[in-house]
Amino acid sequence: MPLTAARCTQCNGDVKVDPAQEAAVCTHCGTPFIIEKAINNYNTTLNINDSGVTADTLIARADLFLQNGDFAKADETYEKALERAPHDHSAHWGKFLCKLNVSNTSDKAAEAVVERYFNPSPSIQTEEAVGNLCRPHYDNAVRFAPADFKAKYVAFRDKLISFAQTVKEYDIKCKEAISNKIKSLQNRISSMNLEIENNDKEIKNLQHNRTRENKKEKIIFFVVFSVLSVIGIFFFYSLINNFGNFVITCLSMTPFGILSFFIVGGLVILLVGIKQKRNLLYGRIEFLRAESQKLKAKIQKLELKIN
Repeated sequence: MPLTAARCTQCNGDVKVDPAQEAAVCTHCGTPFIIEKAINNYNTTLNINDSGVTADTLIARADLFLQNGDFAKADETYEKALERAPHDHSAHWGKFLCKLNVSNTSDKAAEAVVERYFNPSPSIQTEEAVGNLCRPHYDNAVRFAPADFKAKYVAFRDKLISFAQTVKEYDIKCKEAISNKIKSLQNRISSMNLEIENNDKEIKNLQHNRTRENKKEKIIFFVVFSVLSVIGIFFFYSLINNFGNFVITCLSMTPFGILSFFIVGGLVILLVGIKQKRNLLYGRIEFLRAESQKLKAKIQKLELKIN
C-alpha cells in the first residue's frame, strides 16, 4: 500500500505513514502518534489561510497531494493556484496529471493512462484521441512553459501517442485474427452443412431403394406362394385322378416337380439376396444419420465459439 503524507502531532515534522496502521513513531522526535491524527494534522496545516498564500505555495501543496495519489485534493489546490496565477504552466500541468490520475510521467504511468483511456482503442485517429484527452490543461502548460519544461511536456504527450498507437495496432491485429478465425469457423460450418445436405440426399435415395427392394420381396413371396399353391393343387388333382395312388401321382409329377424346384429355389436365392441388400441399405442409412448428428453437434460448438 502507498504511504501517505502526515505531520507529527508533537514536533510537526513531515513523515510518511501507512494509513492501514493505527500508530507510528516520528522519525524526527521519536514520539509515538496516532496515524489518523497525524494525517489530519498534515491536511489541516496545508489548508490554513489559503487566501493569504502565494500560488507557488499552493502548487507545492498540490504537488504533495499529487505524489500521495490524492488527485481530488491536488486538483482543487492547483485550481486555487491558477486563480492567483492563470499562466502558471506547472499548475496547468498538475491539473493535466490529475485528470489522467497519474502522479508522474514515467513509462508505467503512460501505460496506465493508455490502459484506462485507450483499451479498447477508440475509432478515431490516435493523435486526435490523445489531443482530446490533453485539452485544455496540457495545451495551456505547453503554451506558458519555458523551453525545457515544454520539451518535457511534449515528450510525455508523444509517449502517450506512441503507447496508444501500439495498443491500437495490437487491437487491429487481434480484430483481424478474430475475424479470420470467425471466417474459418464459418467456412467449416458451411462445409459441414453441405455434408449434412449430401447425407440427407443419399438417405432419401437409399430409402427409395429400400422401398423398392421391399416391393420386390413381397412380389417374390407372392410368386413362391403361388407356385407352391399350384403344385399343391396339381398334386391333389393328380392324386384324385389316379384313384389315390400316391406313387403313380408322384411319378407323373416328377418333371413338373423338378421344374418347380428350380423355380422356387431360384426365387428363394433371389429373396435372400434382396434381404441382404435391404439390410445393407438400412445399415448405410443409420450410419449417415449418425454422421449427420455428429456434424450438427460440431456445428453447435463452432457457433458457440463464434458467438
